[in-house]
Amino acid sequence: KALLHVKTVEEVAVTETIARSIKYKANPDKSVRADQVADAGSDGSRQVIYQVDKVNGNEIRRKQINATVTKEPQAKVIMTGIGYWPARPTGMFRFPVNGGTISSRFGERRSYGPHRGVDIANPRGTPIYAAANGTVTDKTRGSSYGRYIVLQHANGYSTLYAHLSEFASSLRVGSSVVRGQVIGWVGNSGRSSGPHLHWEVRRYGEALNPLNFFGN
Repeated sequence: KALLHVKTVEEVAVTETIARSIKYKANPDKSVRADQVADAGSDGSRQVIYQVDKVNGNEIRRKQINATVTKEPQAKVIMTGIGYWPARPTGMFRFPVNGGTISSRFGERRSYGPHRGVDIANPRGTPIYAAANGTVTDKTRGSSYGRYIVLQHANGYSTLYAHLSEFASSLRVGSSVVRGQVIGWVGNSGRSSGPHLHWEVRRYGEALNPLNFFGN
């Protein structure tokens, strides 16, 4: 005995949220650690008409046939400090360079996933310093990081320094370094659009926001 299948086609109106974007504006009067929300912004909305195909009451296909924006989203505005570096660290690390500008922050979305460190723009040849006492566990060159060094520190912490123009000649895997020792120089080796230091802080392999270790 053949089963009867009932196919229906209907139009359904749905209100959808349009997420607000985030805009960063430079504030030269604040430190690189100081972000301030200048405008919270708001999400927008749109009315979407879908054609919904069902068989025996079960949806099998949904096709958008019209969409009308009913409320434009308003961007969230964040004033981000670029003027000077905070002077007093709150943790075990020092800044790996003197001066510079944060050109990309921790967690920003990239094609390959969230940014795992911070990018600090500086002229090529700017000295890079060990952020804390430690041991060199990796010193090599990769297609993405370019020339990079990994230092292992106490309590499961490690730091990574990438896109170097060159390494300090005395460093080898297994070498001990002290906080403030020059380990290399800023460059743009690897996947890089200009000279900067990509700096990561990890604990037991988990990426942490490096700027959280420094006061405002």
